[in-house]
Parts: sequence; structure tokens; C-alpha cells
Amino acid sequence: MDIKPLLDSGITDTENLQHLMRSAVGVWKAHVCMVVEGRGAGGGWRWTVDRGRLALRGPNFVAYIAGSRKDLDFPEEREVPLLAEVRERANRHGITLTSIRMMTPNRSIGYDSRGEDATNDPQLDGISEALGQEEGVVEALAVTPGGYALRCNFSTQTAGPPGARALLIYADLLGTALPLLRPIREGDGVVLRSLLGGGPVPPVQWSQPTLPEA
Repeated sequence: MDIKPLLDSGITDTENLQHLMRSAVGVWKAHVCMVVEGRGAGGGWRWTVDRGRLALRGPNFVAYIAGSRKDLDFPEEREVPLLAEVRERANRHGITLTSIRMMTPNRSIGYDSRGEDATNDPQLDGISEALGQEEGVVEALAVTPGGYALRCNFSTQTAGPPGARALLIYADLLGTALPLLRPIREGDGVVLRSLLGGGPVPPVQWSQPTLPEA
């Protein structure tokens, strides 16, 4: 089974979908994810099919996944986090950042480490100090657990690998993008890692509709 028959099936957030996705996250691939604040939130972490698109629902957001950017809504521009917050998220979740693009009210600054981790470079402290702590991070290039590049845009809350046709498995895409784009608490981080294959797997209990009697 792949994503297309799932999206055409008419299901929403059944228990069987939760079981299916535990295996699919390490196999199925997508090009982009987009985080939408507040939509469909509530009820904890769950996989769902919403408006014909696969999504992971979190405590106060929904992350949509698609094979192409045109398959998602046009993103809303959001306020970007400061450099200190992005660095703290990256350090907390062990995410390597190799490139960071920042902005102030009248300047745009790019910092590229040429493939090495730039998260804790002392030069960034100097840049931040020179800018007066007003720098917001618009975009960062992160490295996924699989070793692939992932471009995360904080303004549009979208993430995807460089290249129009590049794809990443769901676990790499969401496991890197969500902790970087969102302020994920430690408890929610544990739940997210479990959903993406990085934690203990509970016993699978598939539900089966009762068959009609002959």
C-alpha cells in the first residue's frame, strides 16, 4: 500500500491508521511539510487524513505532508523566532544546522558553515551582539538523522529538502522539521519520537468490522 489509496479511502483518524503509520513513517516519502497553527488541534498526537491530505496532529498545530508544494495551501506569513530560540531548539533536540539566514528590520544576514555544524559557532554570538538581539531567523538548513539536507522556513512554517523532486522519508522530514519550527516540550518530544519510530512500539491491535452473517 502507498499514500494514494489511503488518501482516497475516506478514512480520517482511525486507530488502524495510527498502526499503519508506525510502519509507513520509515518507508513513505514526501517533499514538503507545512505546519498550521491551531487547525484541528486538541486530543493529543494523532495521524489523520484531513481535506485529502495526510497530516500529523499535535497539541496545538497540524503538520501536513505532501509530495509537492502545490498540493498544500498557500502558507501564511508568521513572526519568526530569534536566533537564541532557534539555537536552543537545535541543541535540545540534537539537530545540526549548517546554514542560517537572519533578518533585522532593515538587514538580511546569511551565515553558512560549508557543511559543518554552525549552531554554536562563537561568530554567531558576535553577529547577534552586533545586531542588538533583534535578529529573527527566517530560514535554516538542517541535517536529518539520515544525513540529508532539510531547508526549514520559519516565516512560512514549511520544510523540505533542496531540489524540486527531492524526497525524504516521513520520519526524517517531520522528526527534524517539527522540533526546529515549533517549541516542542520535552514530553511532547518523547511522544513525537515514538510516533516516528524512535521509541517503544505498543502492541498492535487492529480493529476489524464485524462480517455480516450468511
